[in-house]
Amino acid sequence: MHFTRRGLLRAGTAGVLSSALQACGGGGASAASGDGADSQDHSVGSVPVVPSGGIAGRVVIVGGGMAGATLAKYLRLWGGTRMDVTLVEREPQYTSNIMSSLVLSGQRTIDSLHYRYDTLRSAYGW
Repeated sequence: MHFTRRGLLRAGTAGVLSSALQACGGGGASAASGDGADSQDHSVGSVPVVPSGGIAGRVVIVGGGMAGATLAKYLRLWGGTRMDVTLVEREPQYTSNIMSSLVLSGQRTIDSLHYRYDTLRSAYGW
């Protein structure tokens, strides 16, 4: 069997992300209400509830992009100063794909979709 570096990184990232989500209480629907309705608030902008003690530890995220930057941001938010987050990425910025269709329609430029890691580091302290 032949393994590529990229395949290994994908598998490792998926495992770490899965473990992090399970540790934060994610990955399953709530069965607390008897009528089968989900009692969790899924409104836009809501953030999952974190235990009052926060999350403590050290995390190294290999690879940035939208997923790595978002994971680093929220781990830092949830853990505060008790969470040591290190993001390893060779590029100084990433390009968001969320509004890329607006580039095709001329409503945005490709440069407006570039986000620098320095901005996140200064805002969230990682």
